[in-house]
Amino acid sequence: MTMHSPQADWNGSKITVTSSLLPKILWQTASIDVFFHDKCLLKTGGQLKLTGSHSTQFEHAGVNHEVTLTWGHAGLRSFPVEVDIDGKRVLKSRVFTRNWPLSFLPWVAAVTGFIVYSAFRQ
Repeated sequence: MTMHSPQADWNGSKITVTSSLLPKILWQTASIDVFFHDKCLLKTGGQLKLTGSHSTQFEHAGVNHEVTLTWGHAGLRSFPVEVDIDGKRVLKSRVFTRNWPLSFLPWVAAVTGFIVYSAFRQ
C-alpha cells in the first residue's frame, strides 16, 4: 500500500493534507496540515484531542474563503479527515502520518527501562 497525502482539486488548484508526529508529549500528538498550492493554510499543531476541527481564512483571487479541517479518531498510522471550503466538502479521506513509527518510542523506552531495572534489582 502506498502512503500518500490525500489531494483534491478546488478551483483548479490542489488541496493537500499531510500529517506528522510532533515531539510534544513524546510523539503522541500529530500536526495535520492543509496546503493550497504548496502554501500551508492550516496547521493543527499537535492538539491533544482525539477528534476535532480547526478553521482559518485565506485569500484566493481577491476573495476571502474559509477552510475547515475536521479529523476523527486516529488509527495506528492514519486519521480520517474532511476538508471544507466555504462550507462545501472538497476532501474526505484518510491521511497517513509520515513518521508514525516514532509513536513507539515511549513504549520502547518503558520496556527497556523495566528490563534494565529488573536486571539490576537482583
